[in-house]
Formats: sequence, structure tokens, C-alpha cells
Amino acid sequence: MELEHNLRELTVKDDRYLGTGTTADVYRLDDDRIVKVYHPDQDPAWIEAQRNNSEQLFRHGIPSAAVYDAVSVDGRIGVIFERLQAQSLGEAVSREPERLDEYAEKLAALLRRVHKTKFDKALLTDTLDFLFGHFNVTAIDRFTDRDLSGFAASLNTGETLVHGDFHPMNIMVRNGELILIDTGDAYFRHGILDLVTLYTYLIMQTDTEEKALTLTGMKPDIARRLWDGFLQSFFSPRSEEEKNYIVSTIKRAALIRAAMALASSDDMDESVRSAVIGQILAVTPPDLDAFKGELDAFEAKYIS
Repeated sequence: MELEHNLRELTVKDDRYLGTGTTADVYRLDDDRIVKVYHPDQDPAWIEAQRNNSEQLFRHGIPSAAVYDAVSVDGRIGVIFERLQAQSLGEAVSREPERLDEYAEKLAALLRRVHKTKFDKALLTDTLDFLFGHFNVTAIDRFTDRDLSGFAASLNTGETLVHGDFHPMNIMVRNGELILIDTGDAYFRHGILDLVTLYTYLIMQTDTEEKALTLTGMKPDIARRLWDGFLQSFFSPRSEEEKNYIVSTIKRAALIRAAMALASSDDMDESVRSAVIGQILAVTPPDLDAFKGELDAFEAKYIS
């Protein structure tokens, strides 16, 4: 599909503006639909990949927002999605903390459903040539002699369907049921990636209340309780020793992600960034080949 050609023109009104994200502005069309109007610097091929991937997940039974037409809005590409009359998972848990355990179980069931879904990989387009999010994975190479970028690439292929950005603000609650949004980065990768993202948001990014509320919609104690409940449900009852191993494995992978994110960021002084990355890498697995083998075994035992 050539998104740059033959798109239906659509006019949006300023009073329908809902918000701006990293890649697009969002407007309400009516009670049932929104349009994401992508920023001019976004590659049309990437936008089409996002649209296609979202459509494929919806078609294959993943609870997610329906995808409609691609349109042109003042010379910019837009994609029309179902408007979910819903609240984010973080908002739902914060408003009804007495239902936290229920939502934790539903969160685990949702992720299991994603990971167990199988269809032809060729129907999806790989939108990431890097690991764990929107940053340059090779930036870490200038901070360490260890082959972290190679390790990252080795996890970027696999047979498990992953959402690609699985965190509470991308999970909506409608009538008590969980629905995924922003599914455009879905692809078949290593299954631990969704667990790493969720751990990063609920545990690593909740050191202050302000950060926790911004990134998860929850206070830190609620976010951590949600993680604990999710963990218990997703991995079923385990011995204390095995639970500790599961968390340790996810944490070690998440630390590598954190180092890569810092390496790609320009928000910190170079010397400070180098020192922080050094501290993170000091507690990450020294033998990356062995750790990759450990993650493969983890996938086979707990996710596949």
C-alpha cells in the first residue's frame, strides 16, 4: 500500500484535539473513531508498517483497537482507529485498588494470549532494527568493549509474538476487560522483551511518585503490587527460590536495556552518563553468550 498516494482527504477541527505523542497528534472524529495524524518527519513506510501490524493483531483475535482507513490531513498521513471508551490500566487500578488482584490476573492472561498467538510471521513488518524501544542500540558500543549490541540483535528475532511496548499506558480497560493499543511494533521476537518492558515501567521507573504517575498512572506502591500480582499469575505458583530466579533473570535483561537507553540519550552529561552506564554494566551478566543461552532456556520453560 502506497500511503503517499491516493489518500482520502480529511479535515480535523482544532476543538477535537486529544493530545500529542512521540510520532503523532491525535484527534477525535466522532464517538467511535479517532485519527492519529503523524508528524511530517515520520517515514510513510514505517506508518504503513504500524497500520498493518495493528490490523493483523486485531484480525488474529488480540483484544486491541480496530484499524480503519489511512487518510491525508493537511498534507500529513493519518490513520483512523477505533476510539475506545476506556481508561488506562493505571487509571483503573488507581480508581479501584480493591480490584488490583483481578486486574493483575487479567494482565497476565492478556500477555499469555499475545505470546501464544501464532500466525505467519510474513504478515507483519519488522518496525524495529534495534532492541527494547526507540533508541539506537549500537550507541552502547562506545561505552563498553562487550558485544551488547550483538546480544541485543540476538534477542530481536524469535518465534513468540510480542507487543513491543507492553506497559500500563498502552493497556486500556473497558467494562472491566483489557484492550491493547499502540500495537504497531508487534513482531515475533524473544518473549522476555514484553516482561522486561513491564518490569521497567512498574519497578525501575517508579522510584518517585511523580515519575510513577506520569509513566504508569499509578503511585509507586500500587505499581509494585500490580507487578507482584502479575508475576504470581503469569508464572503460576512457584517456590520462593524459583520466583527469585525469574525476577533476577528479568531484572538482568532490564539492566542491559537501561544501559542501552542511556547510551542513546542526550539528556545527560557525557561523563555522568558514562559513569552511570559503568555502574549498571558492573552488575549485568559478564558472559553474554551464556546469558543468551539462559534466556533461551527461560523462554522454553516459561513462555513458549
